[in-house]
Amino acid sequence: GSRPNRAVIVYAGLIRKVTRIYRDARRLYGRGPYKSHLWFSLRMSGENWAEQPVFWFEIYPAGYAYGLGIYEARPALMAKFRKAMDEHSEDMLPLANAFQRQTRFRLGAEEYKRPKGTAQPPLDQWYNRKSLDLTCDREIDDLLYSRALVDELLQAYEALMPYYRYFSRICSQGE
Repeated sequence: GSRPNRAVIVYAGLIRKVTRIYRDARRLYGRGPYKSHLWFSLRMSGENWAEQPVFWFEIYPAGYAYGLGIYEARPALMAKFRKAMDEHSEDMLPLANAFQRQTRFRLGAEEYKRPKGTAQPPLDQWYNRKSLDLTCDREIDDLLYSRALVDELLQAYEALMPYYRYFSRICSQGE
């Protein structure tokens, strides 16, 4: 097949952040010196990066995962997301329909216990989330140890780029 567009990793000034393998020795509290989960992220720079969409990859003892999410989606941000779906459902509807048709990612964010409102399918899956998290979970497999993982991640992040752009637009509204 054709190689994915590598421009996805430099889109809009994203920077790479990689976790350290060692824990801070001053804060071990009976745990070993190594972290059990390691990850990298492609994110915006600046203080409020955790309130913006982030591409990520994580490896842990039982498997690995990758996707797109917002680490700290505050209630006000999610209210903006619901308002955008209410007022301009035509913007989110193609994304929600495409997400429903694909099988690679799951919508992984927790839902509010008391719904904040209702939306028609397929927007209803997205409407009452506490955050936004599109995740592909995988067990340890041959792909993890092959060069093909790079192409898989590039294709996955490229497929998530429309969601990144939409969520980024919502996050930057009213700033």
